[in-house]
Amino acid sequence: MDLRFHVYASEPGATCNTYPSGAGSPPVQARYSEEQRAENARERDTVLAEWAETDPEGHDEWRKASAELSNGSDAPRAGWAALVYERDGIRLVDPCAYCQSCRARRR
Repeated sequence: MDLRFHVYASEPGATCNTYPSGAGSPPVQARYSEEQRAENARERDTVLAEWAETDPEGHDEWRKASAELSNGSDAPRAGWAALVYERDGIRLVDPCAYCQSCRARRR
């Protein structure tokens, strides 16, 4: 799993596909349980701590953009098309856009 997934899946209202009729049946959207969200939050926090340690510049830029977005700013949308990840009415700043590899490709 990647950081984008854990950031999304730890948010209230995040959903995933379930298959109550078994494999091969059409998927049914279901919200993550509190336990699943808590597990994803732990994973998210572990990966974020590792990112902050190995790439503090990217981590800080992502934190700032996330704060701007949560304050209602559309500034994180400027420039890089994949900055904002939207699903299920949840808007998040995509951490991938701030990783060291992606930043190097844009320079």
